[in-house]
Amino acid sequence: MSPGPAATAAALETPATEGAPTESAPTGNTPTESAPTESTPTESAPTGSAQLAGLDYLLAEIAAGAAEREAQDRPPFAEMDRLRRWGVGTLRMPVASGGRGLGLAAFFDVVRRLGTADPNLAQSLRNHFGFVESLMRQPPGGARDGWLDRVVAGELFGSAASELSTPRAGVIGTSTKLVRAGDGYLLAGSKYYSTGNMYADRIVVIAATEDGTLVNAIVPARREGVVHLDDWDGMGQRFTGSGTTEFHDVRVHETELLPFGDATDPGRALSPTFSQLYLTTIVAGIVENIRLDVLELVARRSRNFRHGLAEEPRHEPTVQETVGEIAANSFAATSIVAAAAVELAAAHAALGHGHGREDDARARAMFAAAKAKTVVDRIGTDTASLVFDAGSASSVRRGPQLDRHWRNIRTLSSHNPRSYKLRLIGDHELNGTLPPPGAFF
Repeated sequence: MSPGPAATAAALETPATEGAPTESAPTGNTPTESAPTESTPTESAPTGSAQLAGLDYLLAEIAAGAAEREAQDRPPFAEMDRLRRWGVGTLRMPVASGGRGLGLAAFFDVVRRLGTADPNLAQSLRNHFGFVESLMRQPPGGARDGWLDRVVAGELFGSAASELSTPRAGVIGTSTKLVRAGDGYLLAGSKYYSTGNMYADRIVVIAATEDGTLVNAIVPARREGVVHLDDWDGMGQRFTGSGTTEFHDVRVHETELLPFGDATDPGRALSPTFSQLYLTTIVAGIVENIRLDVLELVARRSRNFRHGLAEEPRHEPTVQETVGEIAANSFAATSIVAAAAVELAAAHAALGHGHGREDDARARAMFAAAKAKTVVDRIGTDTASLVFDAGSASSVRRGPQLDRHWRNIRTLSSHNPRSYKLRLIGDHELNGTLPPPGAFF
């Protein structure tokens, strides 16, 4: 496979915002190493480790401009390109294959830290990481290896799956069509919730062939006929590009198709858990951002109220209590998502060790992610309000954009309402009922 991200950083292609990626598709015969197992990447990668060299500095610089980008309504294209060049897309790929070599627990901790720096970037990468996970579960050889080579080379993959015409959210179905045209195909349809596609080099599109078979068509994000509409008007996560992607008779080569997959595959059944825990982990990262922001905010305050008990707010018991609660909430949120990530890693490790063990581990991971969400969502919105108690009038100025934390958390948590999760958790606790298969558990 290709050299690792550090070796290729200077040679990576022009970022998506400045030019189109290479149009060629994988040939399907590129030799690579055997499929990585869950034990291949390291399960821990502490700050400053070789796998994450340079990440602290990069995230600090990204974080420093987050409030200004929000105020200026400026999407973080340049920041995403820096992450791409650092090798963020290869976090889960083994070092021997050119990746950063993180196990799931370490990977989710990096996601949390990225959520602290800029949750828009973190969410915009979710579909890329989900695609990489699906590739890594497949046997080595063929097209799978060619696409992983592109990941190592620095390409980022978006997704086009959701359609507003689907009767129920999470139901697999599509009106997007792939029809034969000469020696290739033409792709036509419209997708919504296209999170991350505006930063992506290629988009994985769920489409139906003429006989109704579902396939994944992987097309360059700027190929003729691909249209990205700037119609995402969410109050939070404003720079994720989560609006519409249209495909107007887009040319698709045979080598750009992958099977949609078997929904009964235990490994594939863990994909929704991965995706849901990913969002919850971003929320935990935002809570840590709130902790950092409130420390800076209180440190800048020099005036206390006349009825306060200290001259400076940092010595005021009420402010100290509020900051203490924020810090405790950040610790709790971080610990909760870390515990859920360990359960998900255990479920991956159980694959191939018998259906009984696989099923038990998968159920534990599903419910760990669900429980984490229901608690961390509440911690998140509560903490985002506490910052205004600690900062008083100073905190409502538009400059620091502190209200973005609540808006971002509320947007992320609304992706999959906690009330639905709580009912299913309770049903499982009381009756042992498992959640229905699908995209939200």
